[in-house]
Amino acid sequence: MVGASGGLMARAKKAAARSPKNKERQEPGFTTKGIRMSHAYAGWLDRAAKHSRITIAAFLDRAAATQAKADGFDEPPPERNP
Repeated sequence: MVGASGGLMARAKKAAARSPKNKERQEPGFTTKGIRMSHAYAGWLDRAAKHSRITIAAFLDRAAATQAKADGFDEPPPERNP
C-alpha cells in the first residue's frame, strides 16, 4: 500500500478473534478458587495438612465438609475431582 506521502504503509491487521467470556467457555465443569493468606497462615496450613498426611486441597475439602455439617448444612459435598 502506498500512503499519502508516497511511502509504503503496513497492511491493516485483521481484527483478533475475541475469546468467549467465562460463562460461554466450554470447560469440563471445573473452577479454581484462590485464597489470600499471610505467609504465616500458609505455613500453618501446610504443616496441618502434612500432619494429617494429605494434600492442602484434601485438607481444605475435609475442613469445609466438616464445618458445613457442623453448621447444620446437611447436603453432602459432591466429589471435588470426579
